[in-house]
Amino acid sequence: MPADETTTDSPKPPVKTGRSLRGVVASRSGTQSVTVVVKRLVKHPLYLKRLNKEKKYHAHDEKESAQVGDQVTIVESRPRSAKKRWLIVEVTQAKEMSPAPAAKGSDTANQGS
Repeated sequence: MPADETTTDSPKPPVKTGRSLRGVVASRSGTQSVTVVVKRLVKHPLYLKRLNKEKKYHAHDEKESAQVGDQVTIVESRPRSAKKRWLIVEVTQAKEMSPAPAAKGSDTANQGS
């Protein structure tokens, strides 16, 4: 068997990633840092009432593509700084930009003279 035929055409095994979470970007601080709020629904063990729980994660945004209000997917990664242990994989839903409201004094139709 020739030496160049030792490689196979099988696909690479998937890279082991940690947990992945989906949340909303709450704030941007610095150039490649964002805070992501992840909400989850849990059931109280005794009263069985459903409760909304929130937790903030500091994440690394390498492409600087996430803006405040965007829904993103984050995965665990190596420590990037003292607090950042998560990495933004993708922006799943960008925040829709609404048109800016008209200035208060620019509306001349409602002026009483």
